[in-house]
Parts: sequence; structure tokens; C-alpha cells
Amino acid sequence: MKRILLKLTLILVLTCSCNSLKNKWELYHLEFGENIKSNTNQYGFVLKKDSMEKFYVKMMKGKKKYVLLTFRPNGKTLRLVKIENYKNNRLDGFYSSNDNPIDSAGIYKNGRKHGFWSYGNDMGEGEEGRYRNGQKHGIWKEYTPFITAKGKYKHGKKHGLWTIEDVDLKIINEKGEEERVIDKVYYKNGVEVKK
Repeated sequence: MKRILLKLTLILVLTCSCNSLKNKWELYHLEFGENIKSNTNQYGFVLKKDSMEKFYVKMMKGKKKYVLLTFRPNGKTLRLVKIENYKNNRLDGFYSSNDNPIDSAGIYKNGRKHGFWSYGNDMGEGEEGRYRNGQKHGIWKEYTPFITAKGKYKHGKKHGLWTIEDVDLKIINEKGEEERVIDKVYYKNGVEVKK
């Protein structure tokens, strides 16, 4: 881990010192053009209208394993926006991206999502749960700032009881106590079942 951080620091220092030269770069990488993903231990720029749009770092972790890091300019520094682990040219291992409107993080296994994943955006909307062989499977939580839904997926489809809770809406029960409003919906193989 220390070696990786040292390499990243060195690359970032080199990048900052090359910032004045970045307008002279016309290719993604001088040697490899846009094929940096298929070469080893390299770094390169993506330019758009004479300004750096992305900076990539590829670090080998063996003959067939590597990590691809993607950075974007953030003022005078670079911000890490994506971490991708590869094995045999397939995503395999930890993955994280905050380069899109939706942030995501989780694990890939042999090119498929597997295990716990979470997604979210700046508006407070998101979801989290587990994947099995690339499909949602098990307990999931989907939320907005106002509503939270919890239930199960089976082979990528909603299945069983889902509870939908309105966070702001409350009622007073017979005892005079406040209760949250919870709606219950049943699914079978992704189709809502009326009960």
C-alpha cells in the first residue's frame, strides 16, 4: 500500500510539474495513443479543447492483474474519481466511481457485480444491497430524502414483502401516539401481487 501511495505521489508531482506543458500534448499518451488500458504501468492525459480532462494511472499487480485510477482536474490539483481493479482484462475486485451524477462502490468478481454495492447522488437518493453473479439478490434498501423502501431481490427481480415508509408523513394512532406511515407491497418475480 505504501508503494502504491509513493508511486501516486510521484506521478502527481510529475503531473503538476508538467501542467505548464499540458497544452502541447495532443495524444492520450505519447507512446500508446488511446490504448493505455492495454499497456502496463503507464499514465496519460485526455485533452479537450487545450485543457486536461482526465489523467489515468495504470499499475500492474502481477502478470494479469492491474489497477486503473482515473483523476480529473480540480483547480490546481487532481481529484481521484474512479478506482477499477482488473484481472485477466475483466473487472475483478474493489470498484469505486464518483465521476458521474451517481456515485457507486462495490466489488466485481470475474467481470460481474458481486457482494455489497451502494449507489447515491447529491440529492440524497440511492440504493444499497447485494449482488450475486451480476444480479441483485437478497435484502435491498432504496431511498430518497422522503421515502425509504426495503425488501428482497431474487435473481435480479423484486420478490416478497417490500415496505415503503414516508419519512415525513406520520399519523396518530388510537393511543394518541405518533406512527410513521408504512405501506406494504408484495412482489413475485418482479411483478406486484395484490393481496
